[in-house]
Amino acid sequence: MNKKFLMMVLVSLFTVVAVCSCNKDDDEKKEPISVEVMEVALNKTAITLFVDSSETLTAVVVPDSATDKIVTWTTSDASKVTVIGGTITAVAEGTATITAIAGGKSNTCHVTVVASGANTLTVVVGSSFNEKIDFVEVVGWDNRAVKYVVASAPYSNGGFTLNLPETVSNTYLEEGFRTYGGNMSSSDVKVGRVSIYAYKSGNVIGYFYHGTADWTGRLIYSTEKVNVKDSHIFNINWSLGQEGSSFTGEPYSKVIEKSDIHLEKGWNMIYSKDTVKKGTREQEETTTIPSDAKWYFHD
Repeated sequence: MNKKFLMMVLVSLFTVVAVCSCNKDDDEKKEPISVEVMEVALNKTAITLFVDSSETLTAVVVPDSATDKIVTWTTSDASKVTVIGGTITAVAEGTATITAIAGGKSNTCHVTVVASGANTLTVVVGSSFNEKIDFVEVVGWDNRAVKYVVASAPYSNGGFTLNLPETVSNTYLEEGFRTYGGNMSSSDVKVGRVSIYAYKSGNVIGYFYHGTADWTGRLIYSTEKVNVKDSHIFNINWSLGQEGSSFTGEPYSKVIEKSDIHLEKGWNMIYSKDTVKKGTREQEETTTIPSDAKWYFHD
């Protein structure tokens, strides 16, 4: 074989081996593909705890293939709420924001801490509701229509128990107790009306009330003892629009308002009924528990 030709073949083979070797080295030097975190999802974004109680939040990093799935937890005020590995502990009355961070993304949970209460309300759910829910809250409105939470509890075994605070801040109460007729029983008394809401997957799915098919009960907090027993009768002139510009339902021209209220200082239940029959609308309020009352769920 020609020496010159042999030399050319050897040079070509050396070049191929060198190129392959370089490509292999380049491949080995390439960094693995990084998958960005799109979201940090929390199982709850708002929660109420009593002092010294704890609850564990769950954070899910999306997508599951994200490179950085390590979740870091922080609190905006450790003097009110602490957090370790997602477990939050209520330290003192107040509020704090818990933040879960992963891969540059974050989500928050607002925590309200209230004083431990000696008052409990056990809700034994009847046949009107048998669905599993995440949690329940007792919520109300102050005279600025701002939602606030005064208690929370888990749902299990066909019912749940609410630990109600012994006192409710005046910020959330209205001046005086009003009957249907709008009378004040005492200017010194402050009351708050609340509802028991059910949540599932972070959304409100309905509320619970105690009563019957005719009577609806609602939870009342009063700062003082209240007794109101009166009755009012008045006529309606629809042409003057006293009940609004439109009306649907059975017509009536006379209204009878009856109140038989005996509130104790603290938590109470008031029952109301509204019926229209033979041109008369009768509105009643009482603190006497109907004999066949039970817990109902309304979606």
